[in-house]
Amino acid sequence: MAAVLRSICSQAEPGGKNPVLVALVVNYRDLDVDAAARLHTVSAPLLWQLLTDGPAVSGVVVLSTCSRFEIYCQVSSDVCIVSTRSTVLSALSRCSGLSLSRLFSIFRQIQGQLMVRHLFTVASGLDSVIAGEHQIGGQVRRALSEAQAAGTATGALIRLFQASSRTAKTVATRTTVNASGRSIAALSLDIALSVTKLKTLADASVVIFGTGAYAAHIMEVLKGQKCAAVFVYSWTGRAEDFVAVRGGTALSLPELPAAIAAADIILGCSGNGARLDASALGAWRQHAPRPLVAIDLSPTNDFDPAIADLPGLELLTLKSIRRAAPEADIEALRQAHGLVEDAVHRFEEQESIRQMDSAIVALRQHVESVLATELEKVHEQGGGTAVPEAGAALRRMAQQLLHTPMVRAREMATAGEHHAYIAALDALFGISVALPDPDGSPGAPEPGVIPRPHRGQPCHPQPRGESRAPGYWPEACPSREAAAI
Repeated sequence: MAAVLRSICSQAEPGGKNPVLVALVVNYRDLDVDAAARLHTVSAPLLWQLLTDGPAVSGVVVLSTCSRFEIYCQVSSDVCIVSTRSTVLSALSRCSGLSLSRLFSIFRQIQGQLMVRHLFTVASGLDSVIAGEHQIGGQVRRALSEAQAAGTATGALIRLFQASSRTAKTVATRTTVNASGRSIAALSLDIALSVTKLKTLADASVVIFGTGAYAAHIMEVLKGQKCAAVFVYSWTGRAEDFVAVRGGTALSLPELPAAIAAADIILGCSGNGARLDASALGAWRQHAPRPLVAIDLSPTNDFDPAIADLPGLELLTLKSIRRAAPEADIEALRQAHGLVEDAVHRFEEQESIRQMDSAIVALRQHVESVLATELEKVHEQGGGTAVPEAGAALRRMAQQLLHTPMVRAREMATAGEHHAYIAALDALFGISVALPDPDGSPGAPEPGVIPRPHRGQPCHPQPRGESRAPGYWPEACPSREAAAI
């Protein structure tokens, strides 16, 4: 299939070389547990795998959260857009071990205005379990930051993600859609509190499974509720480092049964594929004095779903939390989506106008060159004191002459008539202008970032765990010199 698609691209019209942005997206509700677990570990290696596969993909940002996995790419030619899905999913298949046919069945490809609207909606929390949930905004910013640190974020992708963050801020400040300000974690803890019959979380004993970004967020929520009895367990042995920074008490494996026996709430957010077995939990809770609420916020299920059948235990999952989430005010949602729509059109207009910058600069330089030549003639002819006055008059005339062409440039850019404007400059003034890539300046890697693996080097997921440092690369992938895109 890939060979056929490359053939189609090679036979397409040679002029179509303007890079375009494309996204492949999937929600975890469309995945089984194994597929979700595999995707959850491949964000970092996928970035470079795509860029080392060939020239088709020139930039990548991966957004991976508890409820979605989205790959935003800049592809080098709009006439090869037909092959993008195959290129991206082939790389994802190599990184995750999932079959290509399986990935083709669950990922959908979006581009253009639909893609911009989708990201802006996601960043604003309007596609979250809780409408207006603010946690996703930080995840979108972190996705861009990690791509910039790895050197895979192009100028166009940076502008897209930064615009999505500005849109999210506008929605948050100008509507009441996220007036509660609660995240999924905060809502789940509220539900758990009502189930346990405790008055406040300050009275609760909580065990957290995980030490990643989401665990850190949960810890902040618990601190805000003055919950002092917080215990942290990590399948990968990172609990000590986590509590040294975030607070709480680290648990070793021998200490885990007693902590769970005394717990009011256990909360899973590791996402590393390990799972607490129902039979083990049942044995540990056999003589527990109080009921237990288990909150599983991991797309890979940190807890065996069979624990829902254990006596004295209530299991909350992303699905059940969504059912309990309060409905956002219809008018607030309408306003929020209207703000998103305005932002989408504004972003597209700015991107169109941006491509015309080189033409505007060329026209101004042409006029200024003619003006300088004429002023030099006045000076050579002994204009004396008339030179400043003549210069001022000529500059005012030049500004008046440039006004209409500048306005037309913006209008024609918005209408997608860039090439017609360029042709007119050439025909009227003999000015030849090449439209620039929409990319602009690339995102340079941060100091100290580990560079990409060699082309063709096998791709390995990061160590099974809950968090990683931006720019992380597995030792199995040899590094080479860091390079800006």
